[in-house]
Amino acid sequence: MDHEQAARILSVHFPCSASALKSAYYQAMLRHHPDRSEGDRDNHEIAVSINLAYDFLTKTRLPVSPPISSRKHSSPSSERKSYKPHPPRPEYDRGFPDPKVVEIYVESSHILSLGYNGKKHILYIKFRRDRKVEIYRYFSVPDSVFRAMLDAPSKGKFANRYIHKVYKYERC
Repeated sequence: MDHEQAARILSVHFPCSASALKSAYYQAMLRHHPDRSEGDRDNHEIAVSINLAYDFLTKTRLPVSPPISSRKHSSPSSERKSYKPHPPRPEYDRGFPDPKVVEIYVESSHILSLGYNGKKHILYIKFRRDRKVEIYRYFSVPDSVFRAMLDAPSKGKFANRYIHKVYKYERC
């Protein structure tokens, strides 16, 4: 796959900004997601090609503007969020089953933290339920979906719409 082919699949003019690429990806997936087409095999294949194109373009994205540090007027909203591990609370101190996975604490009313094993494509989500913690392991989750979840304004809504009913999972 090359840049032209991937851009054609997502209907974007390349090079484009990360936000334009993400928006095009979401729009394409809304049109062709297999869950919306009641088992239509063509839409499934189109969705797979959309995911491949998005992964390719996000990994090989050409710069469209100078890096944030060299811009004269940079607003805080244009900078990428940094995710720092917070010190665990005593009631939430149970880590993920995979010790190699880094726990990323997020701001959410229901989700406490996320973890991702890129080699195995396993996403861990730690939910808070009252004073209890529930950890779920989701299988075959692409890197792009994990990155999109980190950037989503509502982690819970994102997990509900794009992860929970889409990928196989188990409770840990």
